Amino acid sequence: MKTVLVIDDEVAIAEILEAIITDGGYRAIVASNGKQALERIKEDMPDLIVTDFMMPVLGGAGLITALNVHPEHRRIPVIMMSSLPEGSIANHCGGYVGFLRKPFRIGSVLQIIERVIGPAGIADLGDGEYRENGA
Repeated sequence: MKTVLVIDDEVAIAEILEAIITDGGYRAIVASNGKQALERIKEDMPDLIVTDFMMPVLGGAGLITALNVHPEHRRIPVIMMSSLPEGSIANHCGGYVGFLRKPFRIGSVLQIIERVIGPAGIADLGDGEYRENGA
């Protein structure tokens, strides 16, 4: 099962995202800031990270910088979230593959996740091809 690491300091948003992602057929793990996320990644390597831009301790931009230091973490795609317009975020941060503007719609969360890592229950063959798990 594909794993999505959700990072947000707002507990309610993290819980909503966790429920949406789990209901969508993915496995979700949660961290409340970028520093905690880096610890979680050591324990359980996710297929995707969905992170808030502004957080205490270590925000989204700092997280991307930290991920790029480690070759094994550099490959994890990141979706950035913010209530700010994407243009404002792009001026301060690069390296993310998708953007979710808060408040977001349930369908848009699953749509962008599927676009980045493929449908739930479908294994990525590593070359842009997908197959159903167990096939």
